[in-house]
Amino acid sequence: MGFYSGPTVVNDSLVFCFDAGSDKCTDADDAVASMRDIGPVEHSSRTDRGITGTGNTGNFSFPTNTGASKAIDLSISSYNSANDADDYDNRLVLDDDLYFADEAAWSFEFWGKLNSNAGNTYQSLGGKGGTSPWIIQHKGGANSWTIKFRDNDAQYRSSSAQTTSSTEWYQMMFTVATNRDIKFYINGALTDTVASTDTYCKINRIGGGYASGANRYNYQGVILCCRIYSKTLSDAEVLQNFNATRGRVGI
Repeated sequence: MGFYSGPTVVNDSLVFCFDAGSDKCTDADDAVASMRDIGPVEHSSRTDRGITGTGNTGNFSFPTNTGASKAIDLSISSYNSANDADDYDNRLVLDDDLYFADEAAWSFEFWGKLNSNAGNTYQSLGGKGGTSPWIIQHKGGANSWTIKFRDNDAQYRSSSAQTTSSTEWYQMMFTVATNRDIKFYINGALTDTVASTDTYCKINRIGGGYASGANRYNYQGVILCCRIYSKTLSDAEVLQNFNATRGRVGI
């Protein structure tokens, strides 16, 4: 019998994990109502670990031809109800909040792949259903995007790195230290370190996070997993997670 001896995902201080490819997160029928967090560590603000699909849950799907063994597509085609009345508010909602105070250490990892027709706009990775705080993959052109954190002072803290493809799988990692420095990583590599003035963060939505009037800016693509840590992952740990996951998406 063979065994796996390669890199494994960092578990230290992992307080939340959603992985569409794990049968521990969904039942055999991939029912949205059955999804759940499989993070191994309890977080002080959490009492229940369920995840609920909201919006038009009948249009959520688990495609298997995305390069991953299984991922979730929220069926988003627009950020505004005028253009996508049925699906624009599709998202995954935590049954309770994950909260980090200003100057607390935290890390947020997201694996995603934008649809070929995704709009040149904000693509929400996570947030709380307000305008901030907000974790974003910002598609700025046909083949370019960057990652951003809109902090509690409504300031966008951004990576300067621009990718050259918007239709491939990427690991996007945001880490925050107690000195309020934010580090941005793409595919295991540090791209920028940016100072903030308030690193408060509350997460209760995945593939969504911004909500103002008819606008949602939810994720127009496919989600493989989301991991949240109550510590600042090191460069080596970010790279470890990348190497532990990359084979599933053919990187």
